[in-house]
Amino acid sequence: MSAASQTEYLSGSLRIASLLEARPKSDRLTVILNGYCDRTTHTPPTFVWWPESSETWGHILRISDPSLFLSDWINASCFLGTEAENPIPAVVQYTKQVAHQLGVPENRVTYFGHSGAGFGAIHCATYHREACALAINPILDIEQYKKYNFANAMVGVFRPNAQFDELIRNYPERFSVMEAIRRTQNDRLKVCLGIIQNVFDTHHYTKHFIPFCKSVGISRLGGADETGLIQAQTCILRGGHSARPIDGLAESLLLKLLFLRSQPENKKTKRA
Repeated sequence: MSAASQTEYLSGSLRIASLLEARPKSDRLTVILNGYCDRTTHTPPTFVWWPESSETWGHILRISDPSLFLSDWINASCFLGTEAENPIPAVVQYTKQVAHQLGVPENRVTYFGHSGAGFGAIHCATYHREACALAINPILDIEQYKKYNFANAMVGVFRPNAQFDELIRNYPERFSVMEAIRRTQNDRLKVCLGIIQNVFDTHHYTKHFIPFCKSVGISRLGGADETGLIQAQTCILRGGHSARPIDGLAESLLLKLLFLRSQPENKKTKRA
């Protein structure tokens, strides 16, 4: 593996910070998003170190949530940004540039994230239609967090003094994975994504995963939607929300998503 190289640039007022770990001769790129910063010990940018570099994950591009730079106190976000500036298109555009430089086809790109970064990863896949997303115990509907301090802090960065319900009405696709996927389906575009959900992470399983599965026609125990491109798996692990999937589970789903995305019939389709 080549030495990691850190890069930072501005997209409007958003600071995009990344760390690239290139793997010679790899044919795939995994974009590992991070939306958390422990302000008692760190300042942004912060990167998450799992998954570690391996042949399975290929080139790794680690990206810190630009939202974390927008305040000196917010410690968690979902790549939400501000009302005026959505970081998702900027992250996707940068990823495309890196993939091109590495010689990686866009259908060999996977966005990866846990929790709020999982929310960001899936949103990236709705913009980067040739790519995939793989999310672990993800936030899927920010409205389900409106009683939590971190969500209200995040919304305060999005629009100061805003009412949660008003923003959800005005920006349904920015605050809900289900609404973002519905947009792509209305445009007759196929999103490829996988979710691994720990059943012992009860809040995310009941408030996020089950409603998501219902919206795309998947059993609450997991399965695939009618296109086969949306895959959901459940697991039972001690540790709840922070538990990592057992060895090989995320890797096998990654390989499945890359295979599905490579099939000609699963490429994006245009409106007739």
